[in-house]
Amino acid sequence: MLVQGGSRERCGGRSLMFRPRLFELHEQSWFPQYLRDAVTDILQSILNCSRYHELIAPLLTTALKRAPTRRIIDLCSGSGGPWFHLLRILDLDQQVSISLTDKFPHRSQFDRLELAGGHEIEFCRDSVDAQRVPHSLEGFRTLFNAFHHFEPENARRVLLDAVNHGQGVAIFEVPRRSAITVLTAFVMAVGTLLLLPFVGRFSLWLFLLTYIFPVVPFVMWFDGVVSCLRAYTQSELDEFTSGSALQSYDWKIGTLKRRFWPVSVTYMIGYPKQFSASAVERAAA
Repeated sequence: MLVQGGSRERCGGRSLMFRPRLFELHEQSWFPQYLRDAVTDILQSILNCSRYHELIAPLLTTALKRAPTRRIIDLCSGSGGPWFHLLRILDLDQQVSISLTDKFPHRSQFDRLELAGGHEIEFCRDSVDAQRVPHSLEGFRTLFNAFHHFEPENARRVLLDAVNHGQGVAIFEVPRRSAITVLTAFVMAVGTLLLLPFVGRFSLWLFLLTYIFPVVPFVMWFDGVVSCLRAYTQSELDEFTSGSALQSYDWKIGTLKRRFWPVSVTYMIGYPKQFSASAVERAAA
């Protein structure tokens, strides 16, 4: 595995627990774009099958109602995240617009989502770093199953960038550091064999690298295991908020789980404290 020792990094003056330096293959700059697109397409299809968007919809609805904006900037969008499904079930008084962004934009998938979503979904064709979001992209920020990609100091920069720009932020993570979720990474490899012909743009190269030389199933399994091992716990997420630079925000951290359903979602939501005051005023009006 791609491991380079480990680190006990500090955040806000406090020490995060030991976290091995693991790297997911598909997020590396040298990884071929067409394979990265296939991996993110399959991953998103598997996550959609888990219906985790139904778990997070009520919480995200509440957070968006507190925000003074109806524009959402989705960071690290991959193959578009759950937005195509989420838009159908969010219980909002006003229509929202979604801007999909990524460091490695999946342009073909973004085009399909933009057409399917109508005027609500648009995408940024330029590379966007979640640690340094351009001023032109103002709006409530969301990250789905991507926060674990960042090492602690970089993850803190993602939060600080939102705070410095006065934007609300909501983070949702399905990967968890547990034996059960690590074992389910095997499902990712099997799911590749079943789903590849039905997602994205199928090609001879993808066929060869999936069914003859199982490169794509291996990447799905490997990156699935690494994602779980890199996932932040609730207590670690809480440590990010301990620094004085983030004290101007209200933070809500927890886990969502449906009874008799194996999927759970860790979440972290933050917004300027004046958002809360505005929400109370609107409720009293």
